[in-house]
Parts: sequence; C-alpha cells; structure tokens
Amino acid sequence: MLVEDDSDLSRVEEFALGAAGYRVVVARDGRAALEQLARERPAVILLDMRMPGFNGWQFIAAFRAAYGREIPIVVVTAAENAQHRAAEVDAEDWLAKPFEVDELLDVVAKHVGRGTAPP
Repeated sequence: MLVEDDSDLSRVEEFALGAAGYRVVVARDGRAALEQLARERPAVILLDMRMPGFNGWQFIAAFRAAYGREIPIVVVTAAENAQHRAAEVDAEDWLAKPFEVDELLDVVAKHVGRGTAPP
C-alpha cells in the first residue's frame, strides 16, 4: 500500500512497483488508507508523513491501535533526517525523498513477507 498525496510521485512509485511484480493499492491520505485496510491487508505500507487532512502521524496512531505491528510501515519523507522521523513514530523502516527506484524496490523487498499479512 502506498499512502501518498503527491499524485505525480505516487504514479511513479506505483509504476515502478507494478513493473517489479507488486500489486499496488494507492491511498491519498491516512483516512483513505485505513478504509482500504478494512477491506484488505497489504504486505507493506509506504507512508508519506505530510499530507493534508489525515496525515501520517494520525494514520500511524490509528493503525497501531487497530492493527499493532501486523504490517510493516516504511516512512517515506523529505524531512531532513528520514531515519530519525521513522524512529519517532516507531516505523519499521524509512526512505528519504528524493530516492532512486532501486532504493524503493530494495526497501519494499526487505519488508514483503515480514508482517503477518499475506504478500
């Protein structure tokens, strides 16, 4: 699952992941992501933190309350220290924007199959 409000970036990520064989579900904010999670569980969640409306921090709080650590979360952020931002919200990993497609594919491959949700 890709939770990203930047439609240009999400299209690039969705294309790259799809070309690598992953099925990608896109949500434009945290609320839409939670609604999608009620229907199906992805293998990994790529989460932008700064989104209008229901942001990444709100999503993580609601997600952890409902699902615990069932699905790995990778924080995708343009913040100065992406690793620190991920640690602040107790995410399993991080990806700093801007990133190369290979970095995206590597971080997803690292976490697919780690959660309890089916890939």
